Amino acid sequence: MAIGDFYGLWEVVGEEYKNCNYAIYVPCECACGERRSVRKQNLISGKSHRCGGDCLAYIDKKASAMPIEEINTVDRWIKVFKNDMTFVPEPATEPTHYPPGSIGKIEVMRRRLQNGEALFHPNDASDCTNMPTAFH
Repeated sequence: MAIGDFYGLWEVVGEEYKNCNYAIYVPCECACGERRSVRKQNLISGKSHRCGGDCLAYIDKKASAMPIEEINTVDRWIKVFKNDMTFVPEPATEPTHYPPGSIGKIEVMRRRLQNGEALFHPNDASDCTNMPTAFH
């Protein structure tokens, strides 16, 4: 085991050492930037191959290998990754000029959610025309 070796998403960044219980640990850095000392046996066996379930590098790697239809909505994303911390919706495809709170506006928002799109489009009719400028 040498500095620069990869074990899953872990890269060895320092020399191994023994703790007070004589277990051997290795300083590592995950592909997402998280640094930890990982037990050497867990690296070699593959038991530890990333920093955690919400590791951004792991999620990116897994997401890029999946068909977009399987993870294009929040519900599908949560089913695969168990959280929605890194879900990025597709941009909204078309603007809407329905007035705020109208049935038309609500229907457009519902369709955007179903399609895995962002709720708002930059050219949507403004919902906040009477708000102070600090909130725009």
